[in-house]
Amino acid sequence: MEIKIEHIAKTEGHVGFIAHIVKGNVQKARLEILQGKRFMEKILEGRKFSDAPIICARICGICPVVHQITSIRAIENAFGVKPNREIKNLRKIMLSAQIIQSHSLHLFLLSMKRDFVLIRDFSNKLIEIIGGRSIHPITPEVGGFKKFPEREKIENLMKEYDKVFKTAIEIAPYFQKQPEFFRKTEYLASDDIHDGRLGPKRAQIYMVGALARINLYSSKLNPQAKKFLNFQIPCYNPFMNIACQAIEILHFLEEIKKLIQKLKYTKKNVPYRIKAGKGRAFCEAPRGTLFHSFVIDKEGYIQKAEIITPTLQFIPNLEADLKEYVGKTRDKEKIKSLIRAYDPCISCALR
Repeated sequence: MEIKIEHIAKTEGHVGFIAHIVKGNVQKARLEILQGKRFMEKILEGRKFSDAPIICARICGICPVVHQITSIRAIENAFGVKPNREIKNLRKIMLSAQIIQSHSLHLFLLSMKRDFVLIRDFSNKLIEIIGGRSIHPITPEVGGFKKFPEREKIENLMKEYDKVFKTAIEIAPYFQKQPEFFRKTEYLASDDIHDGRLGPKRAQIYMVGALARINLYSSKLNPQAKKFLNFQIPCYNPFMNIACQAIEILHFLEEIKKLIQKLKYTKKNVPYRIKAGKGRAFCEAPRGTLFHSFVIDKEGYIQKAEIITPTLQFIPNLEADLKEYVGKTRDKEKIKSLIRAYDPCISCALR
């Protein structure tokens, strides 16, 4: 018997699914990628280091901020650049807003609740104020920003905060109840979205993303977000990744408010010297931990680039879940629901 799904809607990119069942046993369950690679890593080779943040942002239109900032951090690590606290906080605000806008889009597609449009608009406006544009920002660079944000613009936007936060609280319970399916696995996440330390991963097959972050660092959740943590940790139900995304919207809204209160509105970049080196960095993207690595020569040209995206990491875990899940149900709609729970980004995976 073969189960084949030609296209799974409400996911980023083009992906299908196929399963082979012999005498009632699931022999194979895998995603079928229906689009080609773009060879972004090869495009970066031979380019000036300053081109990398702009090019890397084009890997994805949904999460360009994290690709941009992770590439900047990898280059800074190669050059030995240590950004100051103000720059770090501005980057964390952008990364937090990136997670909110991505989760909001995914949850809107699953629920069609228009409340998410308000939340997403707020986060996109914040990214635009700091990054110059909400999609493919232009101001972040090695050592800081080409242009720093204006206090007045941020303060005016924050007048909308209470309404946005109240909306996020009202819709969070909608996603608490999910289908029951459990398969024990490993999780990987950083304890800080910008420059943290990686949590445990002891196997080749593991999950990243909202569920991984909450499984590993639920104690770090902000107060309002923690109120919706009404399931046992660790949670091995991948469907609860959806509930965790709703919780993270609250968490990162609270985080943004705290970070903005810390801003000094100083406009000082960190000086640096171009030199040969290798730099590696990771940040937390909406769908999980993102890795960038560059080898740079003494003139500042990229000799080698490596990008490991969250979707690329969790596909083996998703396929392991699918193999077990198909053993319990042949319902195509339920199978599609499990795939959507992971919120895969195929364009990122085919960088």
